[in-house]
Amino acid sequence: MKLGAMNNPERNVIKEINLFGEMRFDFVELAVEGPKADPETLKENLNEIKEQLTRYEMFAIAHIPWFFDIGNPYKTVQKAYLKEAKKVIKIASKFEIEKVGIHILKPKGLFEDKLGRNIAGIKEIVEEASDRGITLCVENMDISTFNVEDFSRIFSEVPNAKFLFDIGHANLGLREEEELFVFLKNFYERLAHVHVHDNLGYEDLHLPLGTGNIDWKKMVRELKRVYDGTITLEIHAHDRDYLRISREKFLALWKGRAFNLAI
Repeated sequence: MKLGAMNNPERNVIKEINLFGEMRFDFVELAVEGPKADPETLKENLNEIKEQLTRYEMFAIAHIPWFFDIGNPYKTVQKAYLKEAKKVIKIASKFEIEKVGIHILKPKGLFEDKLGRNIAGIKEIVEEASDRGITLCVENMDISTFNVEDFSRIFSEVPNAKFLFDIGHANLGLREEEELFVFLKNFYERLAHVHVHDNLGYEDLHLPLGTGNIDWKKMVRELKRVYDGTITLEIHAHDRDYLRISREKFLALWKGRAFNLAI
């Protein structure tokens, strides 16, 4: 298992990598978005970023901006989003990145087959990624946005796409506790990356581990049964000590050691 952290795109990327390196993370997940981590800025700082990664013996993966609406029903708008998404793939290849994550959104309005519009966008991005040796990982949102049946259709129609399991998102709007594990149980064979963060079940807060209501002992036990790859701590606390603490907690759980989950 390799444990990483996601940069805050409002902060200097090189300083973020330095912080994660000092915290002894294995990799950085680059949120490739503005104002300070857009493709153009990353390209300008390509050599220095690579030097920092080498210094700390880290690697990188990337994430397309969460707000990109690649299934937008207006063709000209969708085309613009896809153009920008492909820029992320192109800059990722310059960092020798092997995995790129993407959200999918449900378009607003009374349009038919909202999932199908997203699948069309995913197909275009997967083609760009595959040409560059990159795996595109499609991330779950809450279960009411796109459910298990929807993801089954995605993977059926886009065989080269892989699954990004976001645990915090899976915890939103649950009707019963076991729904937290439904994505993992159905798509573990396609699982290529994981996001870890906490919440209280009703808002995507990206809290440190132990400050929400997720049963992390059970979740880590179930995850470890089927997966041993890259995992990103996606903690959005301004005080970065909570990122360090969450790293310690997660590693303790992964290694089967007792650790107090109350921060």
